[in-house]
Amino acid sequence: MPRGKTHIKINLVLALPMGLIILFFAFKPTLTTIIIFTLSLLYNTVVFNPDLDIARYVKPLSLKGILYFPFIPYSWIFRHRGISHALFVGTITRLLYLFLLTFLVCILWQFADSGITFEFESLAETLKYGKYNQNHLLQLFAFLNTKKYILLTVTSAFVYGDLWHIVLDRCLD
Repeated sequence: MPRGKTHIKINLVLALPMGLIILFFAFKPTLTTIIIFTLSLLYNTVVFNPDLDIARYVKPLSLKGILYFPFIPYSWIFRHRGISHALFVGTITRLLYLFLLTFLVCILWQFADSGITFEFESLAETLKYGKYNQNHLLQLFAFLNTKKYILLTVTSAFVYGDLWHIVLDRCLD
């Protein structure tokens, strides 16, 4: 099984240049699309890769530990080399987890923005009667709807990076 540094080196030396060549010749992308693809692949290589399922074992005070911190609950749910190492399913589970995390942050932001206290009765009543401000969530969904090409580019970069990760794991295992 290759170590994390091996994955990073191969993704930087082989996957990124090959991905950019494929992107350039197959799709004639804009500069913005190239930048989004590159940054997404780099993020996938360093943080959002199939090995996110070992986030709980990373030293918390290291840079990687800080980047992995929001994904510790993800690593409690999925065992290493399990579903997170399945090509499309693993990527989808991590994207759904990231979306859920973003959704929860938006909900907390709504409560903080509306001045609602976090007392249990108040929180339950607010959720029951829908007294919270939906503006932040609507803004998030409107942004996602208008920027579909960004989501497609990011998702493509994640799947491409996962492909390299999984193939490397299977070839060097």
